Amino acid sequence: MTEYLGPLQGIIIGLCLIIFRYKVSNFLQRALEKFPKYKSGVKSLNMRFDVHPSYLMILGIIFILVAIAGFFEIINN
Repeated sequence: MTEYLGPLQGIIIGLCLIIFRYKVSNFLQRALEKFPKYKSGVKSLNMRFDVHPSYLMILGIIFILVAIAGFFEIINN
């Protein structure tokens, strides 16, 4: 039973990333904007710290697919 916890966690994390992608995106963008120590470098290089919700959705789908592959590996053994 405990071998199912790893893939189950992957599915839960993937679903949370898909469901809360806008909130996580806003949080990460604000955190990345506060991170740079040298603000002049950010302005001169015209750096942007955007984290699009679609990237998080793709990451969530990858987590779910890897977790499903883990379930199939457990079932086949």
